[in-house]
Amino acid sequence: MGFTPFESAQPRYLALAELLSEGIRSGQYAVGTLLPTEAELCDTYDVSRHTVREAIRKLRDLGLVSRHQGVGTRVENKDISGRFVLSLGSIPDIWQYVQNTRLEPLRKKLIKAADAEIPLPPVGNDEQWFLTEGLRYVGDQELPISHSAIHINAAFRGIAEQIGQKQVPIFSMIERRYGLKVVAIKQEISAIIIPARLTKPLKVKPDFPALSILRQYMTADGVIVEVGRTITPADRFTYSMDLRFEYPTVNR
Repeated sequence: MGFTPFESAQPRYLALAELLSEGIRSGQYAVGTLLPTEAELCDTYDVSRHTVREAIRKLRDLGLVSRHQGVGTRVENKDISGRFVLSLGSIPDIWQYVQNTRLEPLRKKLIKAADAEIPLPPVGNDEQWFLTEGLRYVGDQELPISHSAIHINAAFRGIAEQIGQKQVPIFSMIERRYGLKVVAIKQEISAIIIPARLTKPLKVKPDFPALSILRQYMTADGVIVEVGRTITPADRFTYSMDLRFEYPTVNR
């Protein structure tokens, strides 16, 4: 049987994770009980075992469930925990961060590259970017998990009004509106001290440690459509990544 959420642009495992998390919040799957088995979920939602396992992994990262060999997947919490865990294996995994958090914009304005707090690449003669700054929250919690400074190539600022209204990655909004395809993301992660101007909105003490994630989103033609920086207090975020070895094929 097919389900409408799987017809959207988001990966199927994230759509399934959303359905299951809604079931947990509504009480369909009560705390302390077990979720249906992998086989049952595959049959109910017409998805593969891989999709089910990835969906369960997302729920586990959010602190909603735990897996026990020989027992099953137990519901541990009804609400998402305050510490966010981001597990990345590919570009579509960025949907997880956007879908499971909400962005509340603080300001939106057109700026020159020279006035930005982070280095911005050349984008044309006017060198303008559309800046959106905001705070991200998990669920209904009042403590923000991060501050986001999102710089959109001014040529694509037509999607500006959608920011903060839809739980969709901004690069995906640009893809849909302008018929582009983001094929690569350049990412830099560093440990920093939270800038003084952000201590109050992030509700931290001065000189508090944080994780800074800087990303550039690029099309196949080399056009950078978005540059974003996320600053997250050290006690509110965990970054997880799956790495695999690739061995050369031996011809016999």
